Amino acid sequence: MTSSSSSSSAPLPPHYSPPDQPLKLIIDSDPGVDDVLAFLLALSLPHVHLLAITLTFGNTTLDYARDNVLRTFEVLKKQDELEKRTGGEGGSRWHRAVGPGARKIEVALGAEGPLKGVERFTASYFHGRDGLSSISSLPGDPHPLPIPPPGSDSHPRDKPFFPAPLSLSSHSSPQLILSLLASHPPGTIRIAALGPVTNLAEAWLQDPQTFSRVGLISIMGGSLDEPGNTSPVAEFNTYADPWAAKVLFEESVGHGCLSGRRGRRLPIELLPLDITGRHTVQYGNLMKAEGPLGNFITSILTHPRKMTNSYAPYGLPFSAERDDLFQAHDPLAVAHACFAPSEAGKGGEAYHQYHEYLEAHQSQNDASSGVQEGEQREDSTGWVYTERRFAVEAEGKLTRGMCIVE
Repeated sequence: MTSSSSSSSAPLPPHYSPPDQPLKLIIDSDPGVDDVLAFLLALSLPHVHLLAITLTFGNTTLDYARDNVLRTFEVLKKQDELEKRTGGEGGSRWHRAVGPGARKIEVALGAEGPLKGVERFTASYFHGRDGLSSISSLPGDPHPLPIPPPGSDSHPRDKPFFPAPLSLSSHSSPQLILSLLASHPPGTIRIAALGPVTNLAEAWLQDPQTFSRVGLISIMGGSLDEPGNTSPVAEFNTYADPWAAKVLFEESVGHGCLSGRRGRRLPIELLPLDITGRHTVQYGNLMKAEGPLGNFITSILTHPRKMTNSYAPYGLPFSAERDDLFQAHDPLAVAHACFAPSEAGKGGEAYHQYHEYLEAHQSQNDASSGVQEGEQREDSTGWVYTERRFAVEAEGKLTRGMCIVE
């Protein structure tokens, strides 16, 4: 099959022109430490309208994933209140995202395990038992779940409380994705997929016609030319649900509803470990802020930092510049979804130039490939695209989740 991968020298392209209308985004996520940092990136961008967070198993279980979203937004509300008191005329950086009048963000619960099989894998070994360095077990619960305001007797005491701007959807994650795509013009919603792509595969299987209305799918997943991070050959997201990856990357190609798409395939841009692993930030720079948000970030990075430091080369002096690095896997996928050229708005010209280039260089041997294998193209905002052909191994015990590259 054919898929394209993307890379960038700068997550915030210097030549980027925001679209005339807000960029509408769905984040499909398994939060997860780097997922939370990806949320913060999306919420900080004034041109991005985060429509929904659709949750899946992955870094942790679905219940913890839900709670991690709630804890993150509760922290942001406290940070907003602090910055309103101390920020002077500038006010709060987060008021637009979480303050009164902020746009509603729907939260949906999705896949609890992979499309097939009974074995569910999580990344608790790296992210902690709850996905956020086990902060839910810290003494005194310093980063608590939101609670209903006094007098809110109507809220069931045994149910999590979703304060505005969050709203718990009555739909499952795949259903909410399809509902939002159906209610917006084709090509105007993007999806940043940060975990196993089970929800996306289920949405496609339920209604390919509606799912094909998506404008762009930026997927953090897979490993093409680099070792894996869960097995020697597989990245975690494809390892956790290789069957879902096969549905999106392989089985969807050539479907009749994609006849208007280049190569008759979904608009997937893959950001594998080969790319995301090179985008690093020193933990010390991420963990030096104060206030509710700074303390929260420091807390959730504790376990990943210990794990990362343990991978330092044996026999060499520890080097913070080499060994104390956070790999920004999920933030990079959100950056791509938020800044890559678009079919709509001011980014449209670059998008169409890119796809005209692909059609002009179409391989004579494979009409679905768009460009020849390995050929690169840089767009006007600095993202570099390479067309790659690979399949996902789903059945092998030793090779589960491996991207088999031609």
